[in-house]
Amino acid sequence: MQIDLCIDKEKSSTEKGRILEHLVAQLLTIQQYEVVETIRVTGMEIDVFAKHKINNSTLLVECKAWESPLPADVISKLLGNVVLRHADQGWLVSTGPLSKDAKGIKSEWENKNDAERAMLSFYTNDRILDLLLNSGKIISSDQVKKKLESKYFADDITLMLTEKKYYWVVPILNNQYGTVSYKMYLMQQMENVLMILIY
Repeated sequence: MQIDLCIDKEKSSTEKGRILEHLVAQLLTIQQYEVVETIRVTGMEIDVFAKHKINNSTLLVECKAWESPLPADVISKLLGNVVLRHADQGWLVSTGPLSKDAKGIKSEWENKNDAERAMLSFYTNDRILDLLLNSGKIISSDQVKKKLESKYFADDITLMLTEKKYYWVVPILNNQYGTVSYKMYLMQQMENVLMILIY
């Protein structure tokens, strides 16, 4: 499954990043963090800064809504910012793929001992979807498929994030006509269905 961010064509790619930042802020608020989105401090911009309400731990979050593979230097820069700002943790949240080198760094980092590993966490599509499911922000794609009552699903179901709502986009194959139709389910109101036919 993948996650796509959708903005009006008149808006900048910065707006796309803000959708992801806002989503991360919502998830952190659920986890008892006080959140500030997009702050500028000497020498850096922080997409999301959070401080835990109970234990006062601090968290810097770098959000990347890129379609191209994320380069390894993004990870190095985030880790440097965590150390420089004396934060307790850093999160890299990315809806796009990691480059080969970035995957290597992620793998190395996640094999460190628990104390070291706690300083940096990686949230790619699967982990973002898990957070959304566990927080109750979305229902599972399997639940959506059951509601659609079709036997011919394509495998590439997508979670589409917009400025205001989240949608599952489910390709349904029509074997009789050789077409694909897309059904979009609004997360908060399962009764509302929008169907777009692609010919």
